[in-house]
Amino acid sequence: MAARGCCIVLVLYPSVPARSVNELIAVAKAKPRALSFVSTGVGSNFHLAGERFKLRAGLDMWHVPYKNRVTSA
Repeated sequence: MAARGCCIVLVLYPSVPARSVNELIAVAKAKPRALSFVSTGVGSNFHLAGERFKLRAGLDMWHVPYKNRVTSA
């Protein structure tokens, strides 16, 4: 049986002054809790990916869980 993968996409509002992941990390570190990330729900792959990103980058961001995929897409 082949393993299946999942793609995670990072999308920012145009008002966020970052054009790369490194710039995003710098912005988030300069303004703790000023940024948030959304997921399809608590415990979802997207939630865990966002939490892992926060931990690895040393960031303090809000998690905004949505109840279904349609709302968060």
